[in-house]
Amino acid sequence: MPPVKLRARSHSYSHLNCWLTKGRLFSITLMGAVLPVFGAISDEGVLMTPLVTLSEQQSTDWKLINDTVMGGVSNSLLDISAGIATFSGHLSFEQNGGFASTRISISQVIPSELNLIRIHVKGDGRTYQLRLRTDDSWDSFSYSHPFKTERERWVSIEFKADDFIPVYRGRTLDAPQLNYADIKQVGFLLADKQAGDFALSFKNIELIDSNRNK
Repeated sequence: MPPVKLRARSHSYSHLNCWLTKGRLFSITLMGAVLPVFGAISDEGVLMTPLVTLSEQQSTDWKLINDTVMGGVSNSLLDISAGIATFSGHLSFEQNGGFASTRISISQVIPSELNLIRIHVKGDGRTYQLRLRTDDSWDSFSYSHPFKTERERWVSIEFKADDFIPVYRGRTLDAPQLNYADIKQVGFLLADKQAGDFALSFKNIELIDSNRNK
């Protein structure tokens, strides 16, 4: 694999182990701690960094929050295998239910020049929501944007920060525009008013710099 150029964010570290795959920096290990604070130049020539990197050991880090918190009976699970996560389950309207979600906390430093989120998803034709939070609470408002999946086909979708709308329990809020550097949680929600089984697969979630010259 040819070498790739790395861009640091004015941090001074020693004894770094950089793990690269296909020209992408997935993590930096410093004294036993994982610090993904660098960007790498991707094969497409854009500066990028992983927002979420998937591994089997990470499965338990994903929280499942369904309508059961309000008395509903929908269920879901998340499984990670070979770098692909699958969020699946059954959506039910019984007992005033109708949503299922999963999310994970984010702790890394996010470079300010990264201005697009890119997801790679394979779904079931249903419409899901990408949800971002700027705090660590499980019951806070989120920034939401819907996206439609194609049945059994991988698609890549990109989101700008101003694509997202602040919402809380279905209501739109008056809140500051999302800043990607403030992201603390990222996840997916299904609430498309269609009862039945669902499945959404996704790969690593990336932040990229769309302004970089290729």
